[in-house]
Formats: sequence, C-alpha cells, structure tokens
Amino acid sequence: QLTYDDSDMPTHYSFKQGYWVDSVRAQYDRVKSHKPEDSKEAKEDQTQARVSDLEEKAREVLDRLDDQGRWVEDSRLRYHGDEDPTRRILSSRTFVANVGILCDYLETFKSTQDGNKNP
Repeated sequence: QLTYDDSDMPTHYSFKQGYWVDSVRAQYDRVKSHKPEDSKEAKEDQTQARVSDLEEKAREVLDRLDDQGRWVEDSRLRYHGDEDPTRRILSSRTFVANVGILCDYLETFKSTQDGNKNP
C-alpha cells in the first residue's frame, strides 16, 4: 500500500535519519570565530586539567591492586550455579577499564612533556 506518511519508517539503512547540519554549522562558525592562539591556550589548560583528573583516577586504580598486583573483586563466576564456592574473581571488564584509565593518564601526561603535540 502506497503512503505518504513517514511516521513508521525504519531507521536502519538511512530510510529516515536526522543529519544535524545546523549543529555542525553552528560548531564550525564558533570555531572559525576564535583566534588560533586562544585555542592553543585553552587546549593547554584543558590538558592540564585532564592530567590532574586522570592522575587522581590512576592513583585510585593503583590503590585497588591487591598484594599480588591484581584487581580482585567480590562476585561470582557466571554459569556455575549457586553451588559454586567462588566469591572473589578477576573481571576482564574491570581489567580493561582500569588499564584504559592508566593508558589515558600516561598518554595525556606524555603529551604535556612533548609540548602538547598530542591530545
């Protein structure tokens, strides 16, 4: 049945999408109106603030390591049933999140040492 009503169109394959042209144009105009030296100073300030924030998070992550250098947490093994005695586990999710924080800190800190060549 042919219809001119698009209220029930699928969103996959771009049948119906918002393209945010107005917001992109507004951001472009805002960036274009700034002087390059203003952006550099603002970026340096943002980088220093980010280093401070990430340093605190990195310290928290390192403080949570146990005496064997692991992030062990209270939980259960999935799919092992209620009878499984395991109560302390190493979580891949926690490991990835914590290593990500440490990598972000090191990368951001290094950029301050390299004269802000990187983010």
